[in-house]
Amino acid sequence: MVPWTGGWMVADTVNTLQQQAPASILRRYREEKHSKKISSAIIQAQSIYPITRAQHLASPAVGTFPPLLFMHGNICYNDLLEYIATKTFQALCVFVNKEFDELYTRRRTAQKFLRPSGHLVAILFHSLEVQII
Repeated sequence: MVPWTGGWMVADTVNTLQQQAPASILRRYREEKHSKKISSAIIQAQSIYPITRAQHLASPAVGTFPPLLFMHGNICYNDLLEYIATKTFQALCVFVNKEFDELYTRRRTAQKFLRPSGHLVAILFHSLEVQII
């Protein structure tokens, strides 16, 4: 819990998830094709220690991929590992904060105020957000 807001944190979610839940969250909210592999690593790590920091979440997610998987020309292995960890954390944040639900609600609210020929402008950062708008 976040003491000053009473809110639910990613750590709370991760530490209460069952085996399949992280995989479905990663697949749904970040379109992660290796979601089952990452999910298994997170659940295994959770059985050893509680996941309370971003690093606790990043280590098992990144540890599921061997270095040879990412040897692509000029792309740095460490950058790719950071990308995997970031995608994992973002998926859980989107889930916990119900960001897509909020986006859908805001879109419906905006539609009520737009004229029939009106335009809605939105800055989006994810392909799933584009599908909602």
